[in-house]
Amino acid sequence: MTSVLARVYEAAIREHARGVLVDLGCARAPLYEVYRDQVSEVLCIDRPQAEPSNSLLDYEVDLDEGIPLPNERADTVLATDFLMYSAKPDRLWLEMARVLRPGGKLIVGSPFLYWLTGPDDRYRYSELQLRTLCSASRLSVLSVEAYGGAPEVLADLTGKLLASRKLASKIHSRLARWLLGLRSVRRISAGTSAGIPLGYCLIAQKPKDASQRGERT
Repeated sequence: MTSVLARVYEAAIREHARGVLVDLGCARAPLYEVYRDQVSEVLCIDRPQAEPSNSLLDYEVDLDEGIPLPNERADTVLATDFLMYSAKPDRLWLEMARVLRPGGKLIVGSPFLYWLTGPDDRYRYSELQLRTLCSASRLSVLSVEAYGGAPEVLADLTGKLLASRKLASKIHSRLARWLLGLRSVRRISAGTSAGIPLGYCLIAQKPKDASQRGERT
C-alpha cells in the first residue's frame, strides 16, 4: 500500500541517503522530493519511458546490460519496487555494488506478497534471497525490515480488486486507513510481518576496506 511504502522508504532515505545518489528503475522518480535536499547530486536511471517529457531521467538504458556509470561513482544507490523486473538479478546486484564507493550504501525496497504488476514482473525476493544477493555482491547487510503484515496484505489485495469500482474503492480506502491505524490492528501487523510481509526494505553497505565482506547482524 502506498502509505506503508512511503513511510518505510522515507525513513530509510532520511537516515542513509548521502552524497551522490543514483535512483535506479525510478521512472518518474516518486521519491525525488524526499531525497533531493539531503544529497549533493542525483542521477536517475531507468529503461526508456513512454512519456520522456514527464521524466526526470538522466539515462534511459536497459539495466539488464549494466549501469552506465564508472566504478565508485555513487555514495547511495536507491532501488525501490524495481528489482522484480530484472531478468539478470545477479548481474544487476554486482553492478550496483560496482558503482558504489567504499562505505556507500544501497537502499532496496522489494515487494513480496504483492500481485503481478505487468508482463515483465519476474521475481519476488524473500529476506534470505536478499541477503544472499548482498553476500554474493560483497555487500554487508546493515538491516532488513519487513514492512506490512497480514492486515496490510489483505487491505492491499482488496483495494486492487475494487480498483475498477470507484465508490467501493473510495469506501475501502477510507476504511482501510482507519483500520490500519488502530492499535490492535498494528499489533497484528507487527506479529505477522515476519511470515506474511507485504515487502522488505534492505540497507546494505560496501565495505570501506576492500578486504572486508559479509553481513552484519
